[in-house]
Amino acid sequence: MSPFISSLFFVSENLLISIEKDSIQSFSHTYKTNTLITAHYPPAPPVFYNLNVISPEEAIWKADLEAFEKYGHHTHSKFEERNFRLLLPENVKNDKIKINEVFDENSLRELVETIYSVGKEVEGRNSVSGIKYNVTITNNRSLYIDVLGNEILQEIPYWYILVTVESKAEDLPERKLGFDYSIGAAGGLGSFRKLERMFIDGISETAENVVKFAGAKSSIRGFSLKSGTYNVVLDAKVAGVSFHEFGAGHLAEAQGLLEEGESLPFSGKLGERISSSKITLIDDSRFQIDGIKPISYYVYDAEGVEKRKVEVIKDGKFNSYLHSKLTAGTLSEEEGGGFLTGNARVEPKNEEKIPIVPRMSTLYLKPGEYKLEELLEMAKGGLFIRSGAPSGGVITSLAVGLMPLDEIYFISPSLELIPIRVPKAQVYLRETPESFLQKVEEVGDSTTMKTSSGFCEAESGFVPQAIYSPAIYVKGANILLINAPKPLKPPLLEF
Repeated sequence: MSPFISSLFFVSENLLISIEKDSIQSFSHTYKTNTLITAHYPPAPPVFYNLNVISPEEAIWKADLEAFEKYGHHTHSKFEERNFRLLLPENVKNDKIKINEVFDENSLRELVETIYSVGKEVEGRNSVSGIKYNVTITNNRSLYIDVLGNEILQEIPYWYILVTVESKAEDLPERKLGFDYSIGAAGGLGSFRKLERMFIDGISETAENVVKFAGAKSSIRGFSLKSGTYNVVLDAKVAGVSFHEFGAGHLAEAQGLLEEGESLPFSGKLGERISSSKITLIDDSRFQIDGIKPISYYVYDAEGVEKRKVEVIKDGKFNSYLHSKLTAGTLSEEEGGGFLTGNARVEPKNEEKIPIVPRMSTLYLKPGEYKLEELLEMAKGGLFIRSGAPSGGVITSLAVGLMPLDEIYFISPSLELIPIRVPKAQVYLRETPESFLQKVEEVGDSTTMKTSSGFCEAESGFVPQAIYSPAIYVKGANILLINAPKPLKPPLLEF
């Protein structure tokens, strides 16, 4: 049988700028080129090779050999119980997607000058000890071609800024406390200008909060923060990342259903209720937020499949997995396969094999009907949790997720938000998808919504991701305190 062969040519230009104390501390400008080849000999699983490491002929020969070894003679691996196939689009596509707005020398200078100006303004109004900026500007160009005649070129630039604001805190090992704030979007200076007010306000709020928390206590009269269950309100950014990590996001990426020994908690639950009917969770890379394309914007995925809007959870019911060609073609309709979603994503690494697997794009939680004050009223006596750049992680095989928490407030009977900080411990939100989704009782309205931008790491590399979410009320959330001077993972850099 003739194999299905496709290639993804990938060129990435990256600028990394570190700014501190009103000066550029470091600057790097790099180009990265990769060519990935997919070779599929049904019914064996496809293989993905990096042509920077091996030749095309060797890649195809290895794919043929691997298929023969697994399916050419009788062995007893679990993989052989399943016939792997790729679901291919019905129509051949020849298309070009290009965002013309990119940073050049002049616009880059404007960006840096704006950062200098914002830093001086914020430091002048707050007692912060320092502000650091890590700026990433990426121009990605990709060309997908295959033996069927598909040819798709995409040129999508994006920018991302991670800001760390520090304040003196004598009770900490490093004598300082740092909070982060992140922002990003597709495009260049034009999209930054549209978000400039948000950027300034976000840094100002982060500065005010880090100073406030530097002097915060671990307990107040009648309340001390310990491991346990609490009624909490999650600010929009934290709420969004919680849905990304253990609120069906990662668990909807269908690759896990093909892994040997893997069992996902939503397997066999298509159409079943898994949360309140107030929850509708959407994955849509083409979704624009107030007319701005987010950092995770794309039209075609890494396999040349046009992205479609996917309602992962619809009115509280598990509605759809996120697919690559492999998961869509191999899984039966009863298992949740049989259709393409355009979620195959990859950020090439310098390794021989680089899998292209389904990943989230822009995740969007539909707003509800409650103002933030109304959510706080529901959680009175509990906690309000926020962050300028939240992160987290999930072990999909165990369906257990952790989110490090930095800004924790006690909600007083009068709805005063009192900062709580435990100097010698790290605080986490620890949940499983099934328990977390059942605990989300109310969803904030559109006035509570925020965008969170960052990067997510998996076997197909770091990919940019955006989340647009309202605040939520969670009844009986699991809060875990661990006595450790530093978090279990570097916080606030990735989802």
